[in-house]
Amino acid sequence: MHPIMWQFAEYHSQEFFKLHEDDTEITLNGRVILMLENIPTHIHYQIICDTNWHTRTVNIQQTHGEEIHVINLTVDERNIWRIDSDILREMEGIIDVDLEITPATNTLPINRLNLEIGQSAMVRAAWVRFPKLIVQALEQRYTRLTETRYEYHNPASGFTTGLEVDEFGVVIDYGDLWKRVRS
Repeated sequence: MHPIMWQFAEYHSQEFFKLHEDDTEITLNGRVILMLENIPTHIHYQIICDTNWHTRTVNIQQTHGEEIHVINLTVDERNIWRIDSDILREMEGIIDVDLEITPATNTLPINRLNLEIGQSAMVRAAWVRFPKLIVQALEQRYTRLTETRYEYHNPASGFTTGLEVDEFGVVIDYGDLWKRVRS
C-alpha cells in the first residue's frame, strides 16, 4: 500500500502511515508529530499482526519534549499481553490494540471482523494513552453502515463517530477529527 498522511487539527498533528501485508504478517508503521500537553511530541509506532489481523507486537517510541519513552507490548497465541516481560492480566483475551493518537488502529478490527453491511460487533482493545503510555482495556462497537462507512462507538464515554475507509479498510476520515491528506 502507498504511504498516506493524516492530519488532526485539535492536536496540530501530522502522521505518515504505511501498511504492509505479506504471506506471514501485517505491519502498520506510523510517525506522528503533534502537540501533547502543549509540548512538541514525536511518536514512532510499529504494530505487527498475524495474517488474521490479530495483534502480536506493538513497539512505540515517544519523544515528548526532552523525554524519550519506549514501550514494547507482545501478545501470544492465547492473547496474553505483556509489557516487556510483565503480564498485563487486565488485557487477557484482547486481540486489538488502539493507539489514542492515530486512526490507523481502527484498521485492525475493521479488517479482522469483516462485518456485513448492517452488522455490529463489540470488541475490547488494549488502549494506549499518550503521553503517559498507559495501557487499559477499552470496549468498542463497530457497525458497518455501507461498503466503506462504519460507525465507531465507545460505550464508556458515549463517544460515537463515523469512519470512512478505503479498499484496504484504512480510515480516510475519522468523523471531524482525523482527515487523510489527499494529493
